[in-house]
Amino acid sequence: IVSLASVNSNRSATTGASSGPQQSYAGRQIVYDFVDPTMGGRSSSRQDDFKLHPLTGQLQVANRLDREAYLDRAGVLSLQVRARELTVDAGTVAVGPDDLYESILNKLAPFIDQSDNSTTISEITVILMDVNDNSPRWLNATEIEQMSRAPVWHQRLPSDRDTGRNYQLQVRENSLPGSPLTNKNEMFVYDLDSGDNAEFEIRLEDPFNLFDVEPKRVSGFSSVTLKLANTAQGSMGGGGHHAKTRQQQQLQQVLDYENVNERKYIVQLYAQEIRTNERLKSKAQIQINVIDVNDNAPEFKEAAYVANIREDARPGKMVKLVQATDRDEVSKELRYSLHGQSAYLFDVNAQTGLITVAKCADQHHQTPQQPQSAMAARRFVGQTGNQHHYQQQQQQIRPCIDFETQRMHHLMVEASDGELSSKVPFVVYVEDASDNAPTFALPIVDVVIEEGAQRLEPPIRIEATDVDQTSTLSYSIVEGNFEGFFAINNATGELQLTRAIRIPHDDLSAGGLETSSSSIESGAAGGGLSARRQQQFNKMTLIVQASDGEHKTNGTIRIDILDANDNAPEFSRPAYEKEISELAAPGQSVLTVRAFDVDRGNNARVSYRLERGSHGQFDINELSGEISISQSARPFDASKRDNYTLEVVAYDHGLVSKSSSVIVVIRVVGVGRRAPEFVPQVQRVTISEHALNNNTIIHRMTVSDPLSLNNPQQQQQGQHHQHNLQPVALMFEPGPVEGLDKKGQPVTEIERLESMISVSTNTGDVVVNSNLNHELAAYINLTLYVSYRPVAAFGSPSLYDLIGQNTANLTAGADPSSNAPSQMTAQLAGDEFRPRSVGYLIISVMDNNDHAPYFAAPWTPSQPELSYQMLEELPVGSILTQLVANDADSKISHYEIDPPNEYFELSSPKSGIIVNKKVIDYDTLMRQTYLSPGAHRVAQSASSSTTSMLQPTTGAGAPSAALILQSNTNNGNNVIQFNVIVYDSGVKQLAAKAIVSVEILPINDNDCKFDYQLYEVSLKENAHHDTMVTHARTSDLDDGEEHNSNTCPSGWRQNDYFNIDACIVTCAHWSCYSL
Repeated sequence: IVSLASVNSNRSATTGASSGPQQSYAGRQIVYDFVDPTMGGRSSSRQDDFKLHPLTGQLQVANRLDREAYLDRAGVLSLQVRARELTVDAGTVAVGPDDLYESILNKLAPFIDQSDNSTTISEITVILMDVNDNSPRWLNATEIEQMSRAPVWHQRLPSDRDTGRNYQLQVRENSLPGSPLTNKNEMFVYDLDSGDNAEFEIRLEDPFNLFDVEPKRVSGFSSVTLKLANTAQGSMGGGGHHAKTRQQQQLQQVLDYENVNERKYIVQLYAQEIRTNERLKSKAQIQINVIDVNDNAPEFKEAAYVANIREDARPGKMVKLVQATDRDEVSKELRYSLHGQSAYLFDVNAQTGLITVAKCADQHHQTPQQPQSAMAARRFVGQTGNQHHYQQQQQQIRPCIDFETQRMHHLMVEASDGELSSKVPFVVYVEDASDNAPTFALPIVDVVIEEGAQRLEPPIRIEATDVDQTSTLSYSIVEGNFEGFFAINNATGELQLTRAIRIPHDDLSAGGLETSSSSIESGAAGGGLSARRQQQFNKMTLIVQASDGEHKTNGTIRIDILDANDNAPEFSRPAYEKEISELAAPGQSVLTVRAFDVDRGNNARVSYRLERGSHGQFDINELSGEISISQSARPFDASKRDNYTLEVVAYDHGLVSKSSSVIVVIRVVGVGRRAPEFVPQVQRVTISEHALNNNTIIHRMTVSDPLSLNNPQQQQQGQHHQHNLQPVALMFEPGPVEGLDKKGQPVTEIERLESMISVSTNTGDVVVNSNLNHELAAYINLTLYVSYRPVAAFGSPSLYDLIGQNTANLTAGADPSSNAPSQMTAQLAGDEFRPRSVGYLIISVMDNNDHAPYFAAPWTPSQPELSYQMLEELPVGSILTQLVANDADSKISHYEIDPPNEYFELSSPKSGIIVNKKVIDYDTLMRQTYLSPGAHRVAQSASSSTTSMLQPTTGAGAPSAALILQSNTNNGNNVIQFNVIVYDSGVKQLAAKAIVSVEILPINDNDCKFDYQLYEVSLKENAHHDTMVTHARTSDLDDGEEHNSNTCPSGWRQNDYFNIDACIVTCAHWSCYSL
């Protein structure tokens, strides 16, 4: 580019530029280098894209120059060059012609004079001239921002002349001409060249003639905007305003989103140089998306709608479905509404257009805000706070559709998309219907039926009436017809029996265990009925429905089934058999027979008697069935009579007693042939689960041993024996093990049961090896065998050794003092004389009683109150209800009312049935005042503060008297309240309490009466009009507002002089009036 020459400051020289080699001067030689100010003045032979020869001073281009690389300097470079003197001749320094400039500079560096007088610095300005080597480029805002951060960034841009750039633009379908199109990243065009090389035009290729571009010409850089074509720029030709209007209409017609074929347009933009020979250009492709706007109102499918609806239509009943559509996609969610004077009678679903019947105040169309009875209204007032709130609730309920009031309703249905709307007429025609429900004169009827009755005498009828004259009532049983015992005349409502009612009972003997090794005595065992099903047979409640074809009303018939003595007692076994020793003493128990009667009450109370076969040797306990040896019995002798066949009769105590008999065979066994016996044969033990340690003895089997030397008779015989016999030991052997779980089902894990229990063969002790589990087995039946095992003393023959001697000399009359063994000893000879007897140990595994009983819903421990209603004047023994309780651990033991109540009692402690024990008079009840503990009401404060779960502290388990009202003065209360407590049968007995509230409902059973039969009054002849003459007062023993009326009697005879003022007097329910 240039050759630099420097002159020694001590000599004059000609300055200038030369492209030849450096000239020689008489002074020192000169060294050239660049000074980089940014590097602290560091010396270098290279700077930017240039290099400098250290000796010749030639400034050369080091790299290919690109003006665009120095856009931040506008293509102008400034270089600082320094000239310094050498202290030696350059020829003395080993510098080769091929050395790099930087190497030469490093070699000369030690010989450079660093003084200020030997150094000079100059600045060289290099201007880079532009050439047309860049085409216009399409950019977006992000690229522009990045370009500003890195000047050489443009070198990484792709070439646009081949591929082009893509842009996404949007336009609303209702945009006006000249409106710009929106886009996320603005469009920019940029030519990196300068001058004429950066002059270019923007050209739009639009086959639709709908769009325009700004600007048309660009110099260097500009943003580009695409807009809707202006009418003035289109090729309208002549016509002026009319042509403009036509083009605008054409534009609005084309930009219509609802036309699916014209929702997207694609146009091309070109940027092309205009002042260069190359005329370089680049392309951008623009996709224009049309955006939907709400410019169409909803359209109904029909021009008008008509519907028919019955006047008794229930709230929510569909009337009509109206539907509208909207062409705009942005308005797909339409809102419907009803307009008109009677629009309040109907509801319209704002989203779907479904028109339904609105809720109203008609008494047959009950709403959540409207109580169904006076009592419910009072409760509603209590819950909401005051009467005024209740009246406001009633006023908010709208009236109903009524054919008699208005038979046709003209309405308008509106559909709106939020901005635009449309309406169509809607006409509703009302159809007449039966809109009054039947009512029962007596909603609850209580009857008693004897078990086994073939027909109902007297007839039972439940009647309803309907104020609609055109209605025909029909009756049906809709609930409670347990096993179809009843039918009802659908026209008259008379109840009929389909067949005789026979109460199935639990087979009480099914779970009994006497001597059978295949069953276990357990309340859980047996295949009897559940308590719930038994209760269904004892007390039935029928729900009878009266219907007029449209409306239905339910009435209740409560039926108590009286038990009939239709079952004879049944013995637990078909026959009994027992062996006794001929040494048995008078009074000794032999066995007990058991019979069960599945009836109830006296019909189920069983007694026993011996019918025949006793021969005066046996007696039977009339109540328990225990057979014992009579006190007057003669001694038994097996050789003369070895068996007795007794017939035992079991009979119940019904009015017509029923009985059954069983055969009992008692065998008399001689003492020599008799095996030891378990006494009793079935032995029992009860233990709690997890309460014992391992290897704990829970029971020792008791045995009756006829050969025991403790027997005085046998000791006397032993004195005559020649040999000293040792005591005969007993040998115990375990047999099969069986079990039942808590549900009465056989236990299948027998090996696990066997591993829990072991038996001592010497003592008969039963040992628990591991903790018993109530969940696995609630009852365990262990079978055991016992026999003799003689033991000989040291040096003496055993009993069995003696048996083999002199057996031929054994006679019935042998001398006891002889050396021969006794007859008893001889009878033990051989295995056939080693009998064994069987016994059973029943282990009851008790569950830990950690759950209190609970009453059936709606009772809960936190809300133990139960409410019932009962009419006054019902006979004694009328059933109020039956409480049912359950327990997760054990059975229910009994119920009791604590403290006793004046008006109610339990029919039996086991049943839970509550009956009245005296006739309750509503009016008397309302006039009483209660001041003593145990009264018929319990203080609300006591019941609310006392828990419903009781844990008795005494054997009886009675709750504290502090739960009962101590002092309560309350006149006019028709609610009787008392406590019912249920106890379970677990160890550490638990209980639960229910607070029963009975509302006594009045009946109108008293006439109103005048205070006097005759009234005599004196009146002046000049008395003025409306002068009070007299006041005839009446009274009614019945209490309550329902027994009063302000209606004057129809029997009053008017005359010309006197009137009766109905507002002064209150007439009772019937037959009363006043003058």
